[in-house]
This record gives sequence, structure tokens and C-alpha cells, in this order.
Amino acid sequence: MNVLQSENREKTRTKILFLIPSLRAGGSERVFSVLANHLDREKFDINIVTLDGSEAFYKIRQEVRLTDLKTPRVRQAVVKIFKLIRAEKPHIVVSTLTHLNLFLALIKPVLPRKTRFIARESTILSAFHATESHTKLRNLAVKLFYTSFDLLICQSNQMATDLEKNYFLPKSRLKTINNPIHTEGVLQGVREGIVTVRNAQFRFVSIGRLSAEKGLDSALKALATLENVDFEYLIIGEGKERTALEQQAAALGIADRVVFLGSLKNPFGWLASADLLLLPSHFEGFPNVLLEAGTVGTPAVAFACGGVSAEIIEDNKTGFVVKDGDTAALSAAILRGCSTVFDRDYIQQQTANRFGIAAILAQFDTTFLTV
Repeated sequence: MNVLQSENREKTRTKILFLIPSLRAGGSERVFSVLANHLDREKFDINIVTLDGSEAFYKIRQEVRLTDLKTPRVRQAVVKIFKLIRAEKPHIVVSTLTHLNLFLALIKPVLPRKTRFIARESTILSAFHATESHTKLRNLAVKLFYTSFDLLICQSNQMATDLEKNYFLPKSRLKTINNPIHTEGVLQGVREGIVTVRNAQFRFVSIGRLSAEKGLDSALKALATLENVDFEYLIIGEGKERTALEQQAAALGIADRVVFLGSLKNPFGWLASADLLLLPSHFEGFPNVLLEAGTVGTPAVAFACGGVSAEIIEDNKTGFVVKDGDTAALSAAILRGCSTVFDRDYIQQQTANRFGIAAILAQFDTTFLTV
């Protein structure tokens, strides 16, 4: 490519600035890394901007620019964000996570007018705010400032409905795009992973942050009732609830069958070795772990929360969904899962067809080029 061709290429590419607090382990971080690594370089010039200076959990290809503002708190990074956007003048800024979206909405009026601003929401806001302090203030802030975005990307239809009905955001500015799953990356992780031989007839796995909304206490209660089932339960992840969960497992008399593996960069071998993925979350944006489980053919048992029942799990074929918070129903579904012969090839194929990178990337591609 000569100099003139290179200059013309740069002029025709759409400049996108992805804004996220960090690239640590997490759902939003994984999605942004997948987009940055797989969007067409001929169409897009991508810069991932992080705030807190932490080491990236996800690998980003060399062609993607990485800018670290090295400012732990969002409110302290506002000036740096302002200067960066004013200097780079990207065609599109894509932000994620509610607190960062709100700060960006606040400074949008003084940012370049030709730049389009897209917020990617990461959770069912009404459910999330109900668990937090200052609920009324948070809800008011979203109602007031989210309207300034040119587009809001929602991970699930339920998330879009929540924003429309509870925050009065116009349907015309809401677009549902499910999270993508890098199937080959997950399968490569399975091939490279080191997994121990199981110590029981059945292996159940949960993966995620150890926090109250993930409902792992419900999983422990449900498992404690399975007196005639020989199982081991592997919990992958870290969080402030770990000690409480360890104590609960001991109190329930199942501590010898529950293993806390901590946070793992490559959990996919464990996931592939499991008979069931347990996802007892009380609310989710769009749980990536369900896509990862589907990629390796592992069926799931989950509470019915946003983005789970109608949009990922096909009841009786790829897993079971039960009423949120119903521990007895969760226990019965796990027991049913132990006696069900699932078609793992079908689970894998359905996941790849619906949520594979090619299918989801095409939706982001069109969105970015037309916004």
C-alpha cells in the first residue's frame, strides 16, 4: 500500500473510541475486546480508552490503539476524557456501564457536535437500582441524561423494554444487540485448559462475580437438599461474598463438595467438563457465561431473570429455567438435569448460529456505519 492509498484509507475509515473503566475480567470488558479485535480494520479505526491503569485481562490485537488515562475514578477522569475526545474528534464514541455513561452524557454538550455518542447499557437498570442506595436519584439521572445519546445499545429485549417503560426513553433510540461469543476462542481455551478428574458422579459449575445479585446462596441451598445425588460444585470467581458463601456451605453440611477455584483466566475446560452450569442470578444484563456454556455444549439451569429465559435458554433442549428465587424449583431442575440426556452438539450449534461473532458483528457493523 503506497502513501496515497494509506491516506485515502484513513480518510474513509470510521473512527471509533471505545470508552470503558478497565479491561479487567468482566462481561462488558469481554464484549469490547471482542469488538475491537474483530471489527473490520478496513472500515474502522479503533481506540480503546481505559481509565484506571490496571493490567488488561483480555488480549487486544496490535492494530487496535490502547489509551490508558490512568485515573481510577470516573469523576477524576472527566477532564482527560474531554480533552481526548476534543483532540481526536472520533466519528463515534461508545461507552458502557451506567456511571460512565452518565458522566459522558453530562459533558456531551461541550464535545464535538459531529461526533455520535452511543451508550451500551450493561444491566436491567430498574432491578439494579433497586438494590442500590439513592435509588430515586439514580433513576432520575438516567431519565434526564440518557436522552442525550444518539443511540442506546441494549443486550436483551427485556433491557430495552425496561429503558422504554421505566425511564421513558424513545424506542427509536433503543437497539437490541445481543452479546457476541468468540466460539473458537472458547474452544481453544478448552483445549489448553487443565482440568482435574471429577470426584463425584455429577459436576456442577458456576462462574461469575461472588456478589449478592448472583444468587449463589440459593444454589447452595438447593444443592444441600439433593441428599441422594453424588455431586461436586465448582465456583469460579471472586468477590466480597466469598467468605459468607464458604461459611454457608459449611453450615449446610456440603463444604466438602463445594470448591472455590477463585478467578481463572481460562475457565472453559472446567465448564466443558460440567454436567450443568448453574446460574441462580436475580438479574443479569445478558449473561456471557450462558453463551460460553452453550459454546462447549453444557446445559444450564437458571433463574428466570432478564436476558435468560426467552433469549438464550431453550427450555428442555439447552437447559431449564425456573422462577427467580424459588430454591425448591431450582433444586428440582438440577435433579431433572441430572437425569436428562442433552444433545450437546445441538446446544453448540444453536449457540454458534445465534450468538457467534459473525452474526453479532454484522449488527454492530451496520449500526456503527449508519448511526
